[in-house]
Formats: sequence, structure tokens, C-alpha cells
Amino acid sequence: MKPPFTFLVRFRKHVYEYPDAVALVDAEEQWTYRKLWNQAVQVANLLEQECSEEELIGVNIAEGGTSYVYLIGVWLSGKAYVSIDPNWPAERLKMILKESGVKFCWSRSSIADCGQLTLSFNEAEGIQNWELRSFDLAYVLFTSGSTGVPKGVKISVQNLEGFLRHFLSEERYDFLSSDRFLQSYDLTFDVSVMCYLLPWSIGATLYLPPKKGVKFLQLLKAQKDFEITVCSHVPSTLRYAGEKLSELSFPKLRYSFFSGDALYGLEAKRWLQVCPNAQVFNCYGPTETTIICTAEDLRLLDARYFEASKPLPLGAPFSGMDLQLIDGEICFSGDQVFPGYLNAFPRFAEKGGKRFYCTGDLAYDDVQGKLIFDGRRDDQVQIDGYRVELTEIEGVFRKLLGVNLAAAVKTTHQGPTIVLWLEAEEQVLSEEIMKRAAQILPTYALPKSICGIKQLPLNPNGKLDRTALANLR
Repeated sequence: MKPPFTFLVRFRKHVYEYPDAVALVDAEEQWTYRKLWNQAVQVANLLEQECSEEELIGVNIAEGGTSYVYLIGVWLSGKAYVSIDPNWPAERLKMILKESGVKFCWSRSSIADCGQLTLSFNEAEGIQNWELRSFDLAYVLFTSGSTGVPKGVKISVQNLEGFLRHFLSEERYDFLSSDRFLQSYDLTFDVSVMCYLLPWSIGATLYLPPKKGVKFLQLLKAQKDFEITVCSHVPSTLRYAGEKLSELSFPKLRYSFFSGDALYGLEAKRWLQVCPNAQVFNCYGPTETTIICTAEDLRLLDARYFEASKPLPLGAPFSGMDLQLIDGEICFSGDQVFPGYLNAFPRFAEKGGKRFYCTGDLAYDDVQGKLIFDGRRDDQVQIDGYRVELTEIEGVFRKLLGVNLAAAVKTTHQGPTIVLWLEAEEQVLSEEIMKRAAQILPTYALPKSICGIKQLPLNPNGKLDRTALANLR
């Protein structure tokens, strides 16, 4: 019989050894390790009674610290969770529920087409007993697919074990139970898992930032106010902070991780200056390779990397992972490679008798042998860390506007945003059209503007030249 999930074993150990230590803090409440455990056990008990046949259970991510009680309870019951954002457009939510087959969701409010699970938690003084069990599937996160149908990425317990091994078993990091971790992501974003796995594996505290104001500025404010010692951000955080970043200082920060998008040298240089005592890592890994699976220590890089606005190295793969460039594309084999999608097939390549998952990301080795990101093989881009299919956006607006030619591009002139171009004589922007699009696409995938152009530019191969379009703005 397989042993229980290492994370849960570690978590339970802290519950018994330090039950009154604070595990989780949000704007309204805090949870000790005992309180978080006891409430999660109540969730697991109800799941065994009401949903014994279900493998996937939805979790409403919009309920602050209680959402974390739900997902730990799902794992204690030996099931996998699916992150559900009640603020998703209705059509997207409907598609995700259909693709996942989720019939029940932990939520205080009703979610359409899904059975509601809720509890009034009993606060016991002791520690409730619960026997850990082994299970295979940990969670399913959804990314946009080229067909417009969200793809469910299955992440197994084995994948998470490989991830944790890098951070907890190989003495690369000196995390302490006194560390303060920041949750910088929604639970629909895979790096959010890193933000709670690490602190609760070592008996530390996770802080949830307030949900008000400008998101990226609020994150930095929370980082300062909570005296955070370990954080993870998308590089967009630095871009949105702009000149305000130089006014900040984080002397208590010990570890800082970046992932989800390309990190550029000039941005990182400013961050290193405001975090003088932190080890800072540029990391990489698509959802399919479990959170992140490479890391580059920025303080060990040659200073020349920080004198130009070019992508910084992605770093070396974690042990247990084999990274190969196959025709210039980053491909992985190893412990953290996911078992597959719910209802789609991954793209694999064979090399040296091994099967590699193809990420679609292009890269090259520079003169110092460092791996440098070089764009996407397809038309997929990252906006604020979220994966966006440009062809999906184009398809939605072709249908709404009744046109044949539409091109979506990512532009970085005003920060990473989407601009939609149409073959038309003038700029086209209809409030009604945008409202209808918002019912289909998530907010981060909506174009910031819709522009007209006499003729969409083509490259020498006769294909749409997105780079030329992006440079027009």
C-alpha cells in the first residue's frame, strides 16, 4: 500500500506538536493549526457521508481562509479538488463543470448547475482524530485551450511529492517555522498551491492579502504590513508597481520567487535593490509540470544580465526532472510531469528512449549556457501570469462582430495587455460588444482596445505577423 501524501503527514505532525501556532491569517479571521485541522476533518467527514462515490469536488475560492479549510478537507477524504471561481463568466463556469463532471462544490452560496456543500463548524478544544489515506489525484486546474474549451490539467500526489522534494528534502532552502508566507495568487492559479504547501509543511504561517484596491499594489503593501519573509510573484507585479517600487523596502524578506511570465533584467535589478537580504529566484514551469520545475538564483548571475531589458535565465531543472530542447522547444520528462488532461491529449516527443511533454515554449542556451525564454511555439501568451489563447479571443470576437479577419496581440507598451485588430477603416469599440464578450471570456483575456487597420500584416511565409501588430501600439 502506498504511503499517505507527505504534505498531510507533515501538516498533521505540526497539528499535534504545535496546535496553537498560527497557520493561516486572512482579513477577518485566523486559524491555528488545530483549528484548521479540526475544521478540515469535519469537511472530510461530510464528504464521506454525502459524496463517497465522487473523485472530484469543487471548492469556491472566493471565501478567504475557509476555502483552504475546504481543500485540505477534500484531501483528507482522499479526493481531488477543482478550484471554482464564482465570478467566472457563466458560460466558462458551465463549461468547466461539464468538463470536470463536478457535481458538488463547497460553497456558502449557491453555484449554478452544482450541488452545494456547506457546514457550520464545531469548535472543539481537542484535536479530532483522522486516519490519513493514500490517493492518486490531488487537483485539477483549468487553462484555456486552442479550441476555446478550457482544458483540465490533472496533477497527481506523485507530482506534488516531486515538487516538495526540491524544497524540503534537498537542503537548498532554510525555511523556518517562524517564516511568514504571502498568498499572491487566486486558487485558480497553480502557483497558489506552492504558497500554502510550503508553509504548512514546515509549521509556518500563510497570510492572505486584502481583496481591495489595485491588486499588485495591494500585494506589495500586504508584503510590507505583514513583514513577509517568503513570497512568490508574477513579474507583472514589478511592472505595475513602476516607479513606486523604488519607494519600498523589504529588509525582512528572505526568499523571493518569480514565475508565470518572463522576468526581465532591468525589472529584477530594481527588485534586488529593495530586497537586500533575500535570495531571489527566477523560476519556470507550465501548469502541466506542477507549479514550477526550474530555478535560477539571480544573485549568482553575471551583472550584465541586469543591464538590458531581456528575459533572465530560467534556471536548471529540479532533480527528478529532465529538460531537453527539442527543435528549440522546452520539453520535460520526470516526476512532476502531469498524468494528462481530463478530456484532451498532451503533445509528447520521443528522445533517447524517453517520452517528453512538449510545453510549446521556445528557448535557447546563451553563450554562458543559460536557458533563455524565446516566446511561444503557438499563439498562447501570458497575461499577469494567466495563460491566454489569442485564437480563442479572436474566435469570440469574429462571432460577436460578424467579421472574418480579427487578430489579437499582446502588447507591453502600457504593461501586458491584449489589443484586438480588425480589418476596418477605423477603431471599433462597442460597450455592448464588450459586455457580451465578458460573458464568455475571463476578465484578464478581454482586449483593452479594438482597433481598425486597412490590412492585417503578414510575414514572408504569408502568416499573420503578430509582432508587427504589437509594435503599432
